[in-house]
Amino acid sequence: MARGLQSEGRFPLNSGQCVASRRLELLPSKDDRSGCDFSYAGLNKGVTLRRQIMRMALTKFSMLLCVMLLHALLATPAGAQVHVNVNIGAPPPAPIIVQAPPPMLFLQDPGVYVAVGIPYDMFFIGGRYYYFDSGNWFWAPGYGGPWGYVGYSTLPWGLRKFEVRRLREFREREYTVYKVQGPKFKGKNFYAEGGPEWKEHERGEHDQGEHERGEHERGEHDRGEHGKGHKKH
Repeated sequence: MARGLQSEGRFPLNSGQCVASRRLELLPSKDDRSGCDFSYAGLNKGVTLRRQIMRMALTKFSMLLCVMLLHALLATPAGAQVHVNVNIGAPPPAPIIVQAPPPMLFLQDPGVYVAVGIPYDMFFIGGRYYYFDSGNWFWAPGYGGPWGYVGYSTLPWGLRKFEVRRLREFREREYTVYKVQGPKFKGKNFYAEGGPEWKEHERGEHDQGEHERGEHERGEHDRGEHGKGHKKH
């Protein structure tokens, strides 16, 4: 008799009460004399309840994470830059067109060199030129390019420490001293280099000039020879 009751999953109790796990909410069976039911219906209901609890916990965790991210954004210092760029690249920047290599003056606070006397935001640090144009940053081996897009997070610390507006203020202040002192300027400085594309451009202009000068000299020589021949006749 006891074996038959065990096979059905019911165990009669003298007290008439059911002893079951708190994790499961069990449904009593109609023909259960003890009031205890370990049927699949009770088990399924317990599993469903656990799933609902897990969903609620995940929802609360997601809301908490969103609140933490929002708080972090609002707590960003006013002097720091917030730069969000989901693009892999950016359109090519406007070309830097100058008549001569611009002077590069050293800015003490950001620890970078900046080009002065030109209408471009160009900086130099670590053997690279950095160019800010239309909200994006680019780098090149020289001011003549070629310019490649660079992500904000990979910029040198000196360019990320201050907003571009602040870097421009540093530039104007140092440029004023540079113009006032003239040849006696004591700050660190050098003249920017054009880079491989600029050197190729200069070589092309030089070759063209040599070709035109050769053509001119050849024409003068031909006219001189023609004049000599005319006098002989």
